[in-house]
Amino acid sequence: MKHPFWLVLAAAVTAVLCGVFVSPVVLILGATLLGLLLVGVFWPLLAVGGLTVRLRFRQSRCREGEPVEVELEVTNRWPWPAWGLRLSQGFRWGDKDQSGLTVAGVSGWSTDTIDAVFTPPCRGIYPRHPPWVETAFPFGLYSARKPLAEWNTLVVWPASTTLHTLPDAAEIEAREDHTSDRRAGDVGDVLGTRWFRQGDSLRRVHWAQSARQGRLIVCERQQPVSCAMRLVLDLDPRSHGGEGSEASLERLLRTAASIIESMHAQHAVVECVVGRTCHVVRSPASDLKRCLDALAAIPAEGLADCAEHGGCCAAGLRHRALSEYVLTTAKGFAALRHRRHWSANHHFIVVGAAATPMPDGCRDHEHCGCRPWLELSAADDVLTALPRRWERACRVA
Repeated sequence: MKHPFWLVLAAAVTAVLCGVFVSPVVLILGATLLGLLLVGVFWPLLAVGGLTVRLRFRQSRCREGEPVEVELEVTNRWPWPAWGLRLSQGFRWGDKDQSGLTVAGVSGWSTDTIDAVFTPPCRGIYPRHPPWVETAFPFGLYSARKPLAEWNTLVVWPASTTLHTLPDAAEIEAREDHTSDRRAGDVGDVLGTRWFRQGDSLRRVHWAQSARQGRLIVCERQQPVSCAMRLVLDLDPRSHGGEGSEASLERLLRTAASIIESMHAQHAVVECVVGRTCHVVRSPASDLKRCLDALAAIPAEGLADCAEHGGCCAAGLRHRALSEYVLTTAKGFAALRHRRHWSANHHFIVVGAAATPMPDGCRDHEHCGCRPWLELSAADDVLTALPRRWERACRVA
C-alpha cells in the first residue's frame, strides 16, 4: 500500500462500490480514478517502447568518488516527446542510487545526445548490472523500463593515498645491481656512520660506537634499487562485514591499492595475491593497471575460495622467500592467530580493528606474528591514518 498505484486503485474500487450501493454520482469519481490509472500505466509503456538509448563513458577508468562524463544518445521513434527518463539498475550500490543519470525530455522523431555526470559511490565495474531506461511520467503511478541498446564499461579503482616509506623487504634475487652505493638507504653493505636522527630505526644503531661516543650512532647502508614484497588479501566473506562504501572489504581494498601504487612508484616489485591469481606489479604501468583492475573486479561480498592461512593463495607461490604482508580484518586476524605461529617473514595488516591483545602462550615465541605489524581501528579514516601508521611501522620494524 506504500506504492501510489495501489492507493489509487483502492480508491477507485471504493468509489465504484459506493457508486453501485450508495449513490450513482460517486461512479464519476470511480471512472476518473480508473482513467487516471490507465493513462498512468499505458503512457509510460508506450513512451519507453519507442526509445533506443546508448550509453558511453568518456573514459575507461577512474577512482571512486571522482565524477565521470557520460554521453547518452537517445532516439525517439514516436512523433510525441518522452519525458522523465532515468537510467537505473546498473548504477546502484546497495541502497545508494545515482540520480545524476536522468534526462528531462526527448522530442519526437529525433535523436538527442545528452551529456551527464556520473559519480561512482564505490569501486567496481559499472554498470554493475545490465542498465535500463525507465520513466514514470506523467503521474508516477507505474514505472515502465527497457534495456539499453548499447553501453560500455567503466572500471572504478579503489581510492588510495601515497606512502613514502619502503618496509624491510626481501630481495627477489641476490644480485649486486639491486643496491646502490651512491645513495644511503637501509639495506645492503654498510657505507658509513652518522648521528642518530628522529625516525631512524633502532635496528640501525651501532651500539659499540654509541657507547664510545656517548650518543646514538647509526649505520648507513646502501639504497635498494629493487625490492619485493607479497601482498595477500583476506577476501573470505566470513572475515568481513558492513555495507556500502564503508564496508570492511572496501576499506581493505583502499589499503591494498595505496600500498601497491606507492611501492610501484618507489620501483619496488609487488606480488598481489587475489583469489587464486597472483598479479606481479613491476615497472611497466600496464602491470599496475592490471592489478588495480583486478581489485575493482572483486565482488562486493568477497571470495569464498580461501586457503587455510586465511588469505587467498595462488598455487606455487609459497616457496618464494618474499616478505609477506597479509591484509585482513579483526575477524580474520582473530581466526588466523590461533591456527599456527608465523615466522618473521609474515606481517599482518589489520584494517578496521580495535586493539588486539596477544593470545596466551605466544610470549614464548620470539618470531610469532600474533600482534599486527600495522593496525587501523574502525574509527580511523584509511586514507588519512594509513600514511602515518605505515611510516611508523616501517621505522620501528
